[in-house]
Amino acid sequence: MFEQLMDWRDRTARTEKYPDRHSVYRTNLSAIAAKLPQTLKSLSGIKGIGPEKTNRYGTAMLT
Repeated sequence: MFEQLMDWRDRTARTEKYPDRHSVYRTNLSAIAAKLPQTLKSLSGIKGIGPEKTNRYGTAMLT
């Protein structure tokens, strides 16, 4: 799961033309991979993933 999230972050960074860390930090992706949230609400409960990141990237991170 972590590798899939890292790949997603790299693709997103290229699309948005931002450094990859501007979307989601590696430590946050690690926490997501460890907890495997199933809903946007549970995703937003992970440290570093607040409402803005949940709204912007949440659906993509859960799929």
